[in-house]
Amino acid sequence: MSAKSKAIGKNIERVFSEELNSTAPIVEDTRPSNLRILISIILSIVSLCGSIFCLHKYKYTNLSAEDGFEYNISILGFYVIFLCCIWFIVDIILMLIALQYLKEDTPGFVAIAILENQFFFKVVFSVLIYSILIKIILRVTSGDISGAEDEQVFENTAFAINEDKFSSFLLSAALFISIFLIERIILQFVNYRIHFMYYRDRIEENEKHIKYLQSLNRLTGVRINRDLTSWAKYVYDCISNGKEFLDVNDFKYYFGNQDGEDMFRMFDIDNSLSVTKDEFVSCYVSLFKEKQKLQSSLNENDECMKKLAIVLTFLAVVIASFLFFVTLGAKSQFTTIFGTLTGFVLPLSFVFGPVLSEMFQSILFIFSVRPFDIGDKITVGGSHYEVREMGLLYTTLTSDSRYHNFPNEKLRKEPVINLRKSMYITETYTKKFDYNSCKEKLDELSNEISKFLKENPKKYKSDFSISDYEILEKDVLKVEIRIKLSCPYQDIKAAKERKDFFTLFLHETIIRLGIEYK
Repeated sequence: MSAKSKAIGKNIERVFSEELNSTAPIVEDTRPSNLRILISIILSIVSLCGSIFCLHKYKYTNLSAEDGFEYNISILGFYVIFLCCIWFIVDIILMLIALQYLKEDTPGFVAIAILENQFFFKVVFSVLIYSILIKIILRVTSGDISGAEDEQVFENTAFAINEDKFSSFLLSAALFISIFLIERIILQFVNYRIHFMYYRDRIEENEKHIKYLQSLNRLTGVRINRDLTSWAKYVYDCISNGKEFLDVNDFKYYFGNQDGEDMFRMFDIDNSLSVTKDEFVSCYVSLFKEKQKLQSSLNENDECMKKLAIVLTFLAVVIASFLFFVTLGAKSQFTTIFGTLTGFVLPLSFVFGPVLSEMFQSILFIFSVRPFDIGDKITVGGSHYEVREMGLLYTTLTSDSRYHNFPNEKLRKEPVINLRKSMYITETYTKKFDYNSCKEKLDELSNEISKFLKENPKKYKSDFSISDYEILEKDVLKVEIRIKLSCPYQDIKAAKERKDFFTLFLHETIIRLGIEYK
């Protein structure tokens, strides 16, 4: 065995053993435990009692600013410990909400969003509630509910500040952070939606198939030591014992009833109750390559998500800055700065406006419609391509080793056929016959086609049609013959061979029946 064969074999084994990686937000072991909830409850009670004690200490005792250290500790302790109290209460509420949604078999996005963004949620809600409650507490303890007095936070300390300014600052900070929290949630929702709509089932199915292929590999008793196609043939020879085809009992013999039946169905794509060597090898290779394509799709999706994150972050910075200045009462300063920037950017909008509009539509196309994925074989404008890369403005397709960059705008307007989502391809043959020579023989032609399709169940579906009759001239009849080519695992080459094979059969049958072309 050559060093090259060993290297190829090791590479194939590495692909088999690697797990599919994705950044999709999925709940695994992140659900809060009962112990954590109990600790948060205890800490919230302790901090509440501590904040009440500190409030009583500096508001209702004889302590004053002259008392120095004890006074400062009491007043600062109240504000800090009270914030901790709110923090733990918010934490408890978020954990209970998450647990409620986690009761479902498949955790919904609400649970994922809460668990993935706990820190940000706690910061936003804690600061918002804190700013409101501090104002209420100060006014109640001062005896002036209307707030007519100029009540101060951290009064008589170096940190003394008017309560309205303090509340405005906290509100500004909370709004600033909340904008970026919303951005995170939007990105997570897009990723979550893509994962559950386009990847989850594919990943689960592929993992199952790869597990079965690894079971077949172990049955050989040796390590992979050749290229993929040769190895698939070797695996078949090991389990077939010289038979021309495998049936379900062969798989049951090696892998038991349940796994044996599942593995047989995996290879018996055409439901013919038998698996030939060519069919086995083609399926084995296709399932292996599907894992590679799926991993490439996941990697490319992660890259697209990073590009989307850049766009959303830019928008979040603008919106968050505006809200921060407005709530601080500095709207005029922000308007001046924004006006200056607008005066600079506006002339450029005439240049980049169409690009931004196209980018927005492409984002919807890539992340919402998503008619194809990396590695998919698609048909656009009657030509076959493989998807190699997806960007926010362009998609790279390959055909016959040539790379084609298609604007997403064009792909949005063109009919796209995705062969990965299709188990067969419909082919239409338009024929023009002499009316007198075919009118009595169309039924015979239909019987010949039906017989041919049934004799080749691994290549064609049995249903077909001869329809759309049209009299073009006095003695010319136009008909359309539609058949379905089996195309498992996007095998374009096999589909073309089957199309050509049927084309020759159809021509020979028409000549043999004495039907004349026009």
